[in-house]
Amino acid sequence: MHDDAHRLTQGSEGVLDSHRHLRVDLPRDKTVPFEVAQDTGQHLGEASFADAAALAEPANVWAAQTVWMRRIGGAVTAELVERWSDKIAAVDTFTPETVGGLIVSLFTDAPIDFP
Repeated sequence: MHDDAHRLTQGSEGVLDSHRHLRVDLPRDKTVPFEVAQDTGQHLGEASFADAAALAEPANVWAAQTVWMRRIGGAVTAELVERWSDKIAAVDTFTPETVGGLIVSLFTDAPIDFP
């Protein structure tokens, strides 16, 4: 098991079955994470912060950011579900939260434009 775990950390293709401690080979596909990042970037440019802010209480930037990020997360999730639901059963699980984390990360690198 230690050898399998070491190979996994070194980039081997596979996962460990936690109940049997066996190595199960799986193809490595990074398409979905790249699509999440690409779709998030696209929707960042399309989503209007002003429209989101209009739904929140005046001067409540936190609520406006929440509405804005949920709109982007919902749009990205809908696209991923459309493309991947026949291959990944839980493609919508935690996707909006992942998109929210990605938005914060992207704007941490470029904080000037963060609404």
